[in-house]
Amino acid sequence: RMGAPELEVAAAVNDLTRYLLFVDEPPLAAPVVGVSTFSKTFPQQGPHDRLGRSLRDFNLHTRIFRYRLSYTIYSPAFDHLPDPARRKVYERLHDALTDRVVSGHIPEQERTDVVSILLDTKPEAALYFRRR
Repeated sequence: RMGAPELEVAAAVNDLTRYLLFVDEPPLAAPVVGVSTFSKTFPQQGPHDRLGRSLRDFNLHTRIFRYRLSYTIYSPAFDHLPDPARRKVYERLHDALTDRVVSGHIPEQERTDVVSILLDTKPEAALYFRRR
């Protein structure tokens, strides 16, 4: 909300960052198996990094997605967040993904993979991550 108190904005940024990182995602009780082509076609929508990885890639064994950063970071809704809020989200993501904050729910190799995917696929994030 434009003009919202700073504490309210900080709480919203925190909530959004936790959502994007799947912090509260429960593990799957059993692998997900289906008969549709969705599990093949959805990841193909990309974007993909130079190694062919995408935030849309599925795990479907222990959790829904392979990488613990939501593909919704590519959405127009995210891109149209007010600049100060979007920058704060990038700041929080950077801290969580580069281990500046304790992010025990994401193993180190996965954090490295997610940052690499972001650097290749999200120009705005790439500029921010390289600048810090």
